[in-house]
Amino acid sequence: MLRYTASFTSGALVWHETLAILPLLLKNDMQALKQEIETGQRLQLNARKSRQSIVKEITKRFKAVPIQIWEYFIDAPKEEQVLILYYAALKTYQLILDFHLEVLLKKWTSFNLFWDKTDVATFLLRQSNKHPEIDKWTLKTHEKIASVIFVMLKEAGLVKDGKLHEPMLPDKFWTFFCQLGEAWLLEAFFLHANKRQQITHYA
Repeated sequence: MLRYTASFTSGALVWHETLAILPLLLKNDMQALKQEIETGQRLQLNARKSRQSIVKEITKRFKAVPIQIWEYFIDAPKEEQVLILYYAALKTYQLILDFHLEVLLKKWTSFNLFWDKTDVATFLLRQSNKHPEIDKWTLKTHEKIASVIFVMLKEAGLVKDGKLHEPMLPDKFWTFFCQLGEAWLLEAFFLHANKRQQITHYA
């Protein structure tokens, strides 16, 4: 069983920062990334420690998904980019994936569209039986996890006005994921059954 980690709380979807250094990651230019940590010309973050943390975080998410995702990402509109970044977070962090599938998706399928940060607290309490590392985290860490997940969902367009929300994106976006063997994402991102069936039929 994969251990839970709260390291994702160093940033939410980090959209601006990902756009800044993605060209370096796609070229596998490690020297340029090291230089960016020192100079901050792209990231525009004052503290070296912050730049180092963000580069490490984005690199981790970059490596968690197929390279084709990032090649698509470069020219995609923002509405698609932010969903890709949330997808990358799901693939990187077991905690976020489990919360999304076990709490948010279950709410969606039972037509309970409302959620708040207390759902995260309840989830962490329940999961602590299987993940003892949760009990070692401070209350501040628990609160930070809830806050960052909330921001991620809002930035990704999966939550609006405190309610779960189905993103309205072109079929080609979802077809792209199906062709990569990631059709599970259609349901995970709250597409209705008839829409999922239509997309997978032609994928």
